[in-house]
Amino acid sequence: MNSAANSPDLASLPIILSGGLEIVSLAVAETLQRAGIGYRVISLVPRSLLRGAPGCERLVDLAQVASKPERLRVALLECLYDWQAADSRKLVLFATEDGGLRCLNEFAEEICQVADFPRARALRYGGLDKAELFLHLANSGASQDIPATEVLDDLEQVPAALRRLGDCAIFKPALKPWDMDLSRMGAKLVTRQGGESDRELMARLSRAWPISHRWVAQQRLRPYGNGERGVWAVRGAHSIDAIEFVERWKHPASGGTGCWVETTQEDQLKSAGTRILEALDYRGLAEIPFLQQADGSPRMLEVNQRAWLQVGLAEHSGAAMVLNTLRALSDEPLSDSQATFVPRTWVNLERAAAAAVSGDNGGRSSACVTLIRLLLSRPQLAVYSSRFPRVRRRWVARMAGKVGRYLLSKLKGSK
Repeated sequence: MNSAANSPDLASLPIILSGGLEIVSLAVAETLQRAGIGYRVISLVPRSLLRGAPGCERLVDLAQVASKPERLRVALLECLYDWQAADSRKLVLFATEDGGLRCLNEFAEEICQVADFPRARALRYGGLDKAELFLHLANSGASQDIPATEVLDDLEQVPAALRRLGDCAIFKPALKPWDMDLSRMGAKLVTRQGGESDRELMARLSRAWPISHRWVAQQRLRPYGNGERGVWAVRGAHSIDAIEFVERWKHPASGGTGCWVETTQEDQLKSAGTRILEALDYRGLAEIPFLQQADGSPRMLEVNQRAWLQVGLAEHSGAAMVLNTLRALSDEPLSDSQATFVPRTWVNLERAAAAAVSGDNGGRSSACVTLIRLLLSRPQLAVYSSRFPRVRRRWVARMAGKVGRYLLSKLKGSK
């Protein structure tokens, strides 16, 4: 454990904006606690896993206003101003899921008067708005690192975009709605399904179009042979610390979440990641996933400006992403992860089990055997590898509740 004299907490106070299933929040909290750094939590979910966690100096529950933007803005700013008034350190916020990140970016002008968070300083929405993001990069030194992209303001522009980008073009909302509800799309993107006609594709897009004020159309890219790859990085004022990763399994396989992820010593994507972050005047931690064009050249999918699901894997591999974020947002020099980096593996057990039985990763039997062998190699397990007391018990209870509610809804639907 680091001593206080060597700890970034002398310059900044970390605050975890905790939401979702809190896998990310837990990983950030454990990293801070191991370093001897006290932290605070603003919870956007009831019964937070971090309540009473070691190192947690204070927890404020804003779950009741999390879905009400204006009330959340007032409560969040009130909390931050109170903490700033009582503490001379700079406040640094870690968003851990999309709703919290939307909140920080939507109210960035006010938030940044009292605190800071990872973001592209060249952009109004910090990287969250895909139209703003890709338009900026298309006119920068990182234009070669993004796929062919068109920003659409109207549904009538779709046919022309399809002619220019190809029949397999994909369409994404530029900015997700506050409630993050993409049920009208049925997935994270809209693209042609099988032998679907233009009329059928347009009908699906028409139903989904009100989700966002603008949409992004892009050429469809291909996955790498061993999965989706990318860069995890922290950019400071004068340097960048980065490692590469590969998502071996995702669930669902298309547009889903990584559930078997590995860090790697490869350096094929770091230069592209560096160009992108520099072009955006980015500060803090970022996840930059890539897919490839037909010729094998990498193209960026997005810039995720919040702590990502496998941030604990980065720390487990020796990359000081969380502590370097504190340093970057406090204008302190970054530490270099390369001297201590060791490739590691991370598994989200529940999602990996679902991925194995889904049939999306080869035959079910072979996928289940692969998963068993993987678990026998003792990878880092989301939540189950936690050393915080009572966390695993609370997690199992939460998962049991989700399964129970799902089965109950199926039972009611069958009547």
